[in-house]
Amino acid sequence: MRRLIAHLAHEKEVLSLTQKISEDAQEVMGKQQREYLLRQQLEAIRRELGETDETQAEAPQYRKRSTTRACRRRRASRRCAS
Repeated sequence: MRRLIAHLAHEKEVLSLTQKISEDAQEVMGKQQREYLLRQQLEAIRRELGETDETQAEAPQYRKRSTTRACRRRRASRRCAS
């Protein structure tokens, strides 16, 4: 009888762990699906607004150029002030 109780307790533990793993996996998949859906919606909104990947790719280049020019101007003004 004790062996049966021990076996059933073990089976209950295994089932509990299996259920927890399944719930965790579903939670992760649900989160990934929500993120994917939101990314797709954001992409569709950007397309509707005319914001393509090309315009987004150009922005960092312009920022870099303007930062570089500003640094050059600061360096030049320091040299002139000296």
